[in-house]
Amino acid sequence: MHLNLTVGSGLPFGVVGNNIIYRNPYRFAPYHRVDIGFGFQLWKQQWRRTKPNHFLRFTRSTWASLEVLNLLKVANEASNTWIKTIENTQYAIPNYLTGRRLNVRLRMDF
Repeated sequence: MHLNLTVGSGLPFGVVGNNIIYRNPYRFAPYHRVDIGFGFQLWKQQWRRTKPNHFLRFTRSTWASLEVLNLLKVANEASNTWIKTIENTQYAIPNYLTGRRLNVRLRMDF
């Protein structure tokens, strides 16, 4: 089993361009996410004597793992896309990182 907690402070950002005054007046929200994972060994070669008819006996070892990434389903901002209107007004449209993901893996060593 593994548990990972990642926390980061909010990065500064500002209006795009060569503007010294309004370069970094805003901040992104603080970044945080939790990942959790579980692994289980289904077969290893040392079990051959005790389990001679096991369905995975043709491998040296077999592992199964399950991970849940971004367990809390936090919408973390990665950056902004700046859009300019006809009147030359700029708006920041946030780009979010991925939401919750499930990762299932089967590893077989031959």
